[in-house]
Amino acid sequence: MSRRIDFEDDALVVRFEGLAAFTTLTREVRIPYTAVGSVSIGLTDPPALLAVKIGLSMPPFGITQRGRFREHGRWSFFDVDDRERAVVLDLTGHEFRRLVLTVDDPESFFQKLHERLPDRG
Repeated sequence: MSRRIDFEDDALVVRFEGLAAFTTLTREVRIPYTAVGSVSIGLTDPPALLAVKIGLSMPPFGITQRGRFREHGRWSFFDVDDRERAVVLDLTGHEFRRLVLTVDDPESFFQKLHERLPDRG
């Protein structure tokens, strides 16, 4: 699976190639840091089995979920194969309601992202 996550100056960019682009049906997801409302670690509320989806969803046979899922009247983007290592970005003013990614080191990812978020104080 070929996925690359880049922390650019103004946005988090997730790029997909090969099989990853095929299963997510996209090549790139760009999230401006200004669109990130909150960040948490661990996915506790995955899309329902009957959710509208564009991509790959394995439940009930596994937990892999990749692509766009319609939740609560809006689209979310998932690239998840381990819910405990998933980072959940709740978004505002973006085409997606949330972005959910499984990453190798959620704590490190959270820290890198948090450093780039605008000060809302």
